[in-house]
Amino acid sequence: MKKLTALIAVLLLACTFVFADVAVKDLGDGTAEVTFFYGNPRASEVVIAGSWTDWQNAAEPMTKTDKGWEYTKVFSHDDELKYKFISDGNWTPDINAPDSIDDGFGGKNGLVEVGVLAAIEAAKATGDASALEALSAGKSGLRFQTWSMLGFQTAFNKEDFEVQSAGLNLKSYLKFSGDMLPNMPAYIEIALAEKDSFDNLYNKGTLEWKDGITNCLIDTIADPIYFYGGETAAATYLGHLKLGLVTPYVEYETGYKYAKMPPKSSAIWNTITDNWDAGWGEKGGYAAFKLGSALKDFGDLKLDAALIPNKTAHRSGSRYGMAAWASADYLGHKFDIQYNGAYGETFDTLFKNILEMDVIFGYAGSFGPVGFKFNTVFNQYGAILLDNGARTPYTPDSSDVGITNVDADFIDNFALQAKVSYALDKLVDVTLGYQLRGLQANLMYVNDKVGDNLGNKNSQKVSLNVKSQPIDMIAFALDADMLLTLDKAKTPISPSADNIDLFFKPMFTFYGAEVLGLDAVVDTYAKMDYSSIDKFAANSANFLFSEAGLKVAFKDLVDGLSALNVYYAINMETKDKMFNSIVVDAVVPLEIKAQLGVGFESGTAANADNAFGIFLGASKKLSVLQKPTFYGQFVYGLDGYEGFGDGQYNLKLDGYRIDNGLSNFAALRLGLHWDL
Repeated sequence: MKKLTALIAVLLLACTFVFADVAVKDLGDGTAEVTFFYGNPRASEVVIAGSWTDWQNAAEPMTKTDKGWEYTKVFSHDDELKYKFISDGNWTPDINAPDSIDDGFGGKNGLVEVGVLAAIEAAKATGDASALEALSAGKSGLRFQTWSMLGFQTAFNKEDFEVQSAGLNLKSYLKFSGDMLPNMPAYIEIALAEKDSFDNLYNKGTLEWKDGITNCLIDTIADPIYFYGGETAAATYLGHLKLGLVTPYVEYETGYKYAKMPPKSSAIWNTITDNWDAGWGEKGGYAAFKLGSALKDFGDLKLDAALIPNKTAHRSGSRYGMAAWASADYLGHKFDIQYNGAYGETFDTLFKNILEMDVIFGYAGSFGPVGFKFNTVFNQYGAILLDNGARTPYTPDSSDVGITNVDADFIDNFALQAKVSYALDKLVDVTLGYQLRGLQANLMYVNDKVGDNLGNKNSQKVSLNVKSQPIDMIAFALDADMLLTLDKAKTPISPSADNIDLFFKPMFTFYGAEVLGLDAVVDTYAKMDYSSIDKFAANSANFLFSEAGLKVAFKDLVDGLSALNVYYAINMETKDKMFNSIVVDAVVPLEIKAQLGVGFESGTAANADNAFGIFLGASKKLSVLQKPTFYGQFVYGLDGYEGFGDGQYNLKLDGYRIDNGLSNFAALRLGLHWDL
């Protein structure tokens, strides 16, 4: 019986290997060639982002094939790869990945254990089931993950280098995900420490070096979690808790506190974002009932549906809500309908206070080379019922809508977006779009990103996107749109209700490998704005050349220099003042990633006392202490890096320019980052 079970396990796992979007070829020297496949040939640009690319910071381009996109790279058998695709700017999980792991945002990352898949290949060739039997046993239980940063920073005044503060900082999250029992998935996260400041060793005027260092030494020995957590009682807490049950007909999931509701997209819009928490007030949560696998696939017809009663219509967990959707995909034509609702704060006022209802429709499909995408939403609002019987206006949570009017016109509560695209291989890819949004059109479960989906309030916009690669070494692109006020009698989007805003962003890419014999890519872009009135008051002009950028990227330029990226950008702050930034980002010998950045103001209005800044940094993945990334940085008047909690060794760029700007801040930093 055991042998029969093992044989069945072999066959099942081998089938998974064959049909997955990942193929592994064992090279026989402790390494394997791994090929990832993304099966959407209509996508115009796809990159793969994963644990080996520092996610989106160094995402690798995939190669277009007749059936989709491919990416091949050699890895060690010891490597465990977490990944997602980014298709035309949208994060896309690999639904056919050999395995998956919770990404911490309500979704899944693909997971490739290179040595395991190499063993599958060997077992298929030899008929030996032992490796696959061991694999099957090893996949039970919970997986451990952690995202942790330990760092030191001392901050100075830029002028005289007088120390202002110094400290050690820790941010650490411990995660467990997987099946506790067969078909019973769980996701548990503990926030071990969430300290933000670097002032526990010295703080000018508050804490002397002697006291800070003494406290650090004693508490590192006696009470490290409390000390590095910021010396507060709430520094360590349950961050997420998700539990579930998977059956062929229904998949059940429930989440509490910072657990994320299942994310949802519909044609063009993200209608439930992956950062909508279940209840940061420690009293909210949700329960999701999703269609099981046995009810999703009916030949050419693919179905999906979910019902999510919750108490997170306000992210604090103080208001009951509902999200529900159903979708059908027939031969590549996908239809989608979604309902969102915001109700009362207590069980006895659940339906006495129906404060918001969203009805969302979506369609995406293509007819030969012509593609169509379409979304609409209609909102209906109520007013909050007070204990004394009075009513007060309702304000949607985490939205730019503000206070709502229950008597608003239909158009105020309505939004739509449509896109028509035509693609002919690489020669031309054209998308024409139209977007309309009323004054209080909203998407309930979209945290702080409503405008990214629906556009500006009380506006309509016509957009054009053109991409062309007439020959292999040259590509062009143009983004352009025209923005108009929807109803000039209501709150305008610009200083004049009759205003017309135009935006242009031409882009050019040159691939130099064929011409120069170098693996080089040159990208350049410019941003230009035009307003029919003088809305650029500081510039005294209708036209503003707002930004331009250039990136030159080399691979394997010389021995020991495996990658070199140079960024230059100029940003027009006013007609008399410009911010210039130059960044050099390189991978040098010993796989050290080094950055050098310079920023300076130019023009007659430049600030002579604070017109220059520089930063220098380096990072390397170590082979000890569970393989953290070590980083060191010096910043002087210009901080080119992300904040500590966002991965401080990552550059912070907006386009190709440094996003943080000039300041009077200078600092020295050292740190370690674990992503396991």
